Amino acid sequence: MWRSDFCADNPAFQARFGALDARIDQFKAAIPPLVQATSLRPDVVRSLLAIHTLCQCATIQLHAPLSQGRAPSNNKALAAASAAVAVLQGVPVPQLVYVDPIMGVSPSSLLLVSIVNDRRCPKD
Repeated sequence: MWRSDFCADNPAFQARFGALDARIDQFKAAIPPLVQATSLRPDVVRSLLAIHTLCQCATIQLHAPLSQGRAPSNNKALAAASAAVAVLQGVPVPQLVYVDPIMGVSPSSLLLVSIVNDRRCPKD
């Protein structure tokens, strides 16, 4: 059961947060890459695309509460958003026929990170 004892300075929270962050990173490292998406069956590409994107969104969601005031969490969320965009850009979407419906939710996390970052770092 989820307890809301969120306190970024609490050592117990930091330990649990770090453990979950590390577990997500381990899971991401274990996922097969989508380097040769054109040579894979479309169903495999769809599945891997959803898995890769959702894993990056998990990192974004985990770090979102801390990204406002802490550069490491903000940087981690931005890196996850960039990685998700890179995966999306590397997939031949027209060959997929359709994508998993959960992919409609994923861009909202990526867009939110982009908007927040743009507001913090205005471009000239």
